[in-house]
Amino acid sequence: MRQKERKKRDRTLQKEKGREQRKVNERVQYLSLSDSDLSNRMKVLRREAINTWAIGKKLGLSVQGDEEDVIKDIIRAELQ
Repeated sequence: MRQKERKKRDRTLQKEKGREQRKVNERVQYLSLSDSDLSNRMKVLRREAINTWAIGKKLGLSVQGDEEDVIKDIIRAELQ
């Protein structure tokens, strides 16, 4: 193999390695976004559950025990 052909082959291999590395980096970035999305979703669900319970209290509902358990039950129901 001539030197010119080797250089061309090596450049092609380097380009392919760079593309593969970028794909791996993009996958990791998308995973991070997914974690962030999940965290935000849980925050939204909690806020909605608290608001739902507040409306329930205004309508005359009451609970014996901890209100936090009611909120957790509302979140659990929303996830299903």
